[in-house]
Amino acid sequence: MILPFTTPTGYIHILRHLAPETVYISDQPKLVGDEGYHIADLRGWVGQVVVVVGDDGTGGLVDTETETEGEIDTENPGRRRRQEEEWYERSEMVGLGKGVEIVDIRKVGEDWRRRVGGRA
Repeated sequence: MILPFTTPTGYIHILRHLAPETVYISDQPKLVGDEGYHIADLRGWVGQVVVVVGDDGTGGLVDTETETEGEIDTENPGRRRRQEEEWYERSEMVGLGKGVEIVDIRKVGEDWRRRVGGRA
């Protein structure tokens, strides 16, 4: 189900009332907050938070970055290296059994089938 909201944190109030078992949220700074602040706020209200990373606001397109945004990653041609560590790489609330998990945008469909597929 898709529920619209009008402010960057409006989804938090909706999710508090619905208390869903699983929530997928893009890693966009306005949605997750500084250092995952909004995600930490949600953890007590929903079953599992899955932060989707890797689309950089482009809907999964990897060729929209400019040459000045980072060096080419030799392990993954077509992608750029990140300049700094992300909040979820150092957060203690992220990991198996901790309420917040990270999924790459390319694996969302597979993750959805695994988590939610048989529960309809």
